[in-house]
Amino acid sequence: MLGDAALATSSNSSAASAASTTAAPAPSVRAPPEAEEVVTVPASRVGKLLGPRGAVIQLIRDDTRAAVDVDKAADGTATVTITGASEAVLVAKRVVTRIAESDLL
Repeated sequence: MLGDAALATSSNSSAASAASTTAAPAPSVRAPPEAEEVVTVPASRVGKLLGPRGAVIQLIRDDTRAAVDVDKAADGTATVTITGASEAVLVAKRVVTRIAESDLL
């Protein structure tokens, strides 16, 4: 009986040893430089920026991979804070600004 217990302990420790030796350290991944831009959107354009059920703002987030947060103010305007990689922030700001300034959408 003692032999069975010793065998089980021996096989468990070799499995644990094998698992610890096969696990490679996580690669060092450097995050892209963060950037932030703030855009104020007039009250008359907030609905167009958000879109039906938030579809437009979500599309901007998905397409640019930037974080886009919209805070509505009491006067109906919105402050849009865009953060992420520099290029993503630049593109998202351009899209938000076009929506904010456009009479066509």
